[in-house]
Amino acid sequence: SKATVSVLYWITMVFNNRHSPTALIVVMTVLLGVNCLLSIAAVSSSNKRERHEVEEEKVVPPLKPADLKNTPFCWKLWNASVPTVAKIDGHPFLQGLINGKLPLTSFQFYIRQDSLYLQEYARGLALLAIRAPPEYNATLQLLQFAMSSLVVESGNHERWMTEWGDQEVLKYGKSRNNVAYTSFLLDTAANRPWEEGLAAFTPCFWIYLHVGKNLLEQRRSQGPSPVKYFDEWIMEYSGDGFSDSVNKMLAIVEKAAQNASPVIQQRMVDAYVTASKMEWMFWNSAYDVKSGHSEFWPI
Repeated sequence: SKATVSVLYWITMVFNNRHSPTALIVVMTVLLGVNCLLSIAAVSSSNKRERHEVEEEKVVPPLKPADLKNTPFCWKLWNASVPTVAKIDGHPFLQGLINGKLPLTSFQFYIRQDSLYLQEYARGLALLAIRAPPEYNATLQLLQFAMSSLVVESGNHERWMTEWGDQEVLKYGKSRNNVAYTSFLLDTAANRPWEEGLAAFTPCFWIYLHVGKNLLEQRRSQGPSPVKYFDEWIMEYSGDGFSDSVNKMLAIVEKAAQNASPVIQQRMVDAYVTASKMEWMFWNSAYDVKSGHSEFWPI
């Protein structure tokens, strides 16, 4: 009901002020439960049909730029970001993952910052889920993405940081680029048209898959990275599970764009390009640690 959605919205607003990942998981669990109750009639199809749909989903190939025949707007997004993606592909931080030449201190800085980033990213996805128009049937999927950001991606980060002796990532605080990126995402998710917010959150899916696949191809020809953490990172973002998530996100974006006005579509493009540039900045700031440059606040 509208009353239920309103209550859940304000719960999430309170959570955003408390900065508690545990609280977010609780909120999203409630949202998932409510969504399932409201949608029970829609998911009461026969077991045979469900098994058939799952089998079909498994054989869907990863969605790459060349495969976007049925998603013309996503193709437009990708084309708009090509100059930025080209710079990302050649960035020494990412190339250093495959050849092992990236200093571990740079990678550790990146992982710590990414852990802080993922908490805000999950908050933003939860906001988009609450704001999703009912006709898109995107609420549950966006909440699942948010949960995955906290449980799966952050879980891997925490495992690595534990090995490094990091007990509490919050002690590091967000870097300047981290603050800029997450502030942009949260502002867009909360205050801009829903479609624009959706586009802003897409590069973190799609560019990471692109980078993961590219590094995986190099891995096959050059062999695994000599640093185990680098190799594990490559495998995480090139896997079929992550590819499946990207496909689902792009399907939501495409549907949203097809029903949007030309003005909103252009805002989606602008938001996507801006977020793509911030992805480059995020990796670049971690690489700068190698040269002794500090990404933390000068005062």
